[in-house]
Amino acid sequence: MNDDYSIEIKSLPLMIDTITVPGLSGAIGISSCPGMKTLSTVDIYEERMSSDLESIRKWGATVVLTLVELRELALLGVSDLPDRALSMSLLWLHLPIRNMGLPDEVFEESWKWIGPRLLNLLKDGKRILIHCKEGIGRSGIVAARLLIESGIDHQTALRAVRKARPGSLILNSHEEYCYTLSPCEPSEKIASRCYAMPGSCSA
Repeated sequence: MNDDYSIEIKSLPLMIDTITVPGLSGAIGISSCPGMKTLSTVDIYEERMSSDLESIRKWGATVVLTLVELRELALLGVSDLPDRALSMSLLWLHLPIRNMGLPDEVFEESWKWIGPRLLNLLKDGKRILIHCKEGIGRSGIVAARLLIESGIDHQTALRAVRKARPGSLILNSHEEYCYTLSPCEPSEKIASRCYAMPGSCSA
């Protein structure tokens, strides 16, 4: 019975929800933490991590943006995620945000150079995978930020993230934070709308 259950868990793919923006040939993906250990998957961690990273690779990601803190990586049992991602030729970036919290000064300072580079990657047709623990709160904030900074209006950006990843941005503080973000100047806007595709990749 336990063996059968383990096999069933092993076969579950990582769900990646995708947001595309007209005018940007790239895409933003949102998922839960790759390889995250649970009571039912702790014995098949190696298979789970490999499977999740393969799903990310097949989805076409160039970058994996991790938002969980280092101590969370350890608590989730995925301290080796950076090395595992790099071993699959995925660029791993780390911009930690406290769980249930908002980007702090350290995040904002790092975003000054990481944010524009991510937008350039999207313009160049690259795909960026964003994850926190469950892929709902922190991931939703950063996905919305990329949309807003690419020229999407706040309301459309929030709606796109919520459509792609149901349950995202449910905290008032998250929504309020997004409304403090500045979009591009009108002449620099990339698009006026975006397409959300929930569960568009679960390979």
